[in-house]
Amino acid sequence: MHPSQFRHLSVREEQGVLVLTLTEENLQGDRLAKALRQELLSALTSVHSRKVVLDFQKVTSLSSEIFRPLITLRHKLQENKGQLVICGLSPDVTKAFSATRLISSVRSSTSSFQVQPNSAVAIASLADSSAETP
Repeated sequence: MHPSQFRHLSVREEQGVLVLTLTEENLQGDRLAKALRQELLSALTSVHSRKVVLDFQKVTSLSSEIFRPLITLRHKLQENKGQLVICGLSPDVTKAFSATRLISSVRSSTSSFQVQPNSAVAIASLADSSAETP
């Protein structure tokens, strides 16, 4: 995996978990959504991990188009019995996810993303889970 291939993500592995950190402050528009989808799937394919943390720590705003690549990533992981945890949501980003009902306080909800406050907690939650990384 070559980090230079990713313009909108930084990619690393920690404790068998693929950690994808969004590098853009403002995630807006269809063009960025398409590029982000490609990068997310490319990162997933290059590392072959079934446990993924998507870190929003640098993101201050996002548009509705950005949910498409996130949902695609989640579905791809679910197809492979993988897990996705998002973390580092700012108050405004949390409001956007909540308004679309993509996050919920009910952990067992199948229509929502699992959320943790930061990448350390997210990584620990996946590293301690019963699902195994290939």
